[in-house]
Amino acid sequence: MNCNSNDHKAQIDVLYSHLTSCLTDAVSLCFKSGKIENNHKKLVPGWNDFVLEARKSASDAYKLWQQWNKPKYGPLFDLMQRTRAHYKYAVRFCRKYEQQIEAGKHANFLAQKNYNSFWKAVSRSRTPGSVFTS
Repeated sequence: MNCNSNDHKAQIDVLYSHLTSCLTDAVSLCFKSGKIENNHKKLVPGWNDFVLEARKSASDAYKLWQQWNKPKYGPLFDLMQRTRAHYKYAVRFCRKYEQQIEAGKHANFLAQKNYNSFWKAVSRSRTPGSVFTS
């Protein structure tokens, strides 16, 4: 408590930031607001299959980079850049091949003879120019 070492102060700051972020995440998970948000964001087909993991890893790498005072070079900076690039590439891939991903999902439902899921997917289809857009 009476220590004046800058090393110890930096370690305490890092531990404090970890603790506060952990508590903030726990509170937000437990006490989600009941508000319904009207964000009409475009749903990207294939998000869970191609993008979700890349987004999580990019977010984790960004938080780690931020906790280490946003270094301009070094392994943390390289990790942050690499994971962010992978995330952006995955989003571009899903947007570019949106129709093929949806068609593949529909084909999988038909191959599994899961007709209810097939027709639900077709009715929720968001491909432009489709007869079944909702």
